[in-house]
Amino acid sequence: MLVNVRLQPYRLVVFLGVFILVTIALYGLSGRSWLISPAGAEYDRTAGLSGAVSHDGSNTELLEADQFAWPFEYSTVSNQSLFCEERFGLGYLDNFSQRSAEYCTAESASRMTCFSSITETKTRRKDAFCIAGPATFDLDQHKFVLDCSLRDLIPDELNSGLPRFINLPGYWYSTGPKYIFSTAVSFATMQGATPSSTIQASPVTIVLKREDEYKNIWHALLEIFATFMTLDILRMAHNPATKAPFIQPSDFSNTQVLLLDHLPDGPYSELWHLFAQKPILRLSDITSSFPLEPGNIIVPLAGGGNPFWQGDWNLLDCTDSPLLRAFSRRVLSYYQIHDPPKQPDDPLVITYIDRTTKRRLVDQARLLDALRLRHPTIQLNVVDFAQLPFAQQLAVDRSTDILVGVHGAGLTHGMFLPRGSALVEILPFGLKHKGFLNMAAMLGHAHFSAESVDDRTQTSARGDWQADDVYIPQGAFLELVEQAIRKKMES
Repeated sequence: MLVNVRLQPYRLVVFLGVFILVTIALYGLSGRSWLISPAGAEYDRTAGLSGAVSHDGSNTELLEADQFAWPFEYSTVSNQSLFCEERFGLGYLDNFSQRSAEYCTAESASRMTCFSSITETKTRRKDAFCIAGPATFDLDQHKFVLDCSLRDLIPDELNSGLPRFINLPGYWYSTGPKYIFSTAVSFATMQGATPSSTIQASPVTIVLKREDEYKNIWHALLEIFATFMTLDILRMAHNPATKAPFIQPSDFSNTQVLLLDHLPDGPYSELWHLFAQKPILRLSDITSSFPLEPGNIIVPLAGGGNPFWQGDWNLLDCTDSPLLRAFSRRVLSYYQIHDPPKQPDDPLVITYIDRTTKRRLVDQARLLDALRLRHPTIQLNVVDFAQLPFAQQLAVDRSTDILVGVHGAGLTHGMFLPRGSALVEILPFGLKHKGFLNMAAMLGHAHFSAESVDDRTQTSARGDWQADDVYIPQGAFLELVEQAIRKKMES
């Protein structure tokens, strides 16, 4: 009996040691990452993982989950629902990276791999992007030329959601793969050419056409954001022929953006250098004196295909977005924006977005004076972001506690506020837009909104919410902003 008593502590230690080792082994098994939904169901990266598709349409060896490693900029822990993860989280990247096919025949000297994802469940819309090469640039055609004979996709590929080449998507403003391939890429079969087994030649040219709204921060950033996600997916997905990623960060130094549009650079064009360190090109820049070196081309996900365009009119239950947080961090890091030091007695900073052309706030000066009078200790800044360089706009964002404005693209600055800030949105009469509310929730911000009280403020010939000024009574305005002030004071 004495022996048993003496052995019990020893057995307890052994039991605890084994339990800890087993737990560690289970969490580290195969290097896989898991996302836990609120209901406890696991988001399994391998669920539905299909075999990579070779150039002839046959399935090759199944790629292990850890071959689709997320870029390090993304956090790998979330408590989102499956819908939120697959629309705004890491599941979005996973789904794209695991659904691809080769679109050129085996005899072709070039290769073209296109990736696709169904991100709009009601209409079954298929978003897509492609990487192809080697590609040469024909000065006579003013087009890229791929030595590629297009193949028909097999039923398994079509059933998985991959689009036929003729069904690659196009978006508003004539953007997206459909329009890029029809206007800037030619397919030819060259006799005696040797088939290529890889899509990893240098340099890399990202070929795109921007939307006409190049000055609109929401439109412009979602285009750049979409290209960022394209490259992240190409960093995750492995070429079946080489077992190596299609793109690696080391390629960025030899990557350039070719703009097919004729628009000016715009206030946000510098952000293309986040991932393309060579100078931005236009078609007119490519001449016999300055030819384009053969290499790979990427036709990226268009801005109109960015999932953050979806759900604008519905209230979502998504309270986190690794995609959005990673993009925000990258932009702030690129401009080397650092948070100003905070002291306990610092005043609360409210930034009011000053709209000067349309959708202005009626009696704006009077309302802001009333707010200052009611709260003399706050620091109220009235900012016309359009008059500031983008880096300075970001610095304003990071010093802001509460961002206030009439509904519009200026509220995109909520992307860059410190976590735990507040957005105050004044909506035009009858507008039920939920986009900035959903964005705020995904970034950990509070959101407060109110509609203008009537539609008697028509100030444009069109008479619509996009152009008309908005009116809100002084009492309602003060109460709206004070909700945000109370929330910040409590935190």
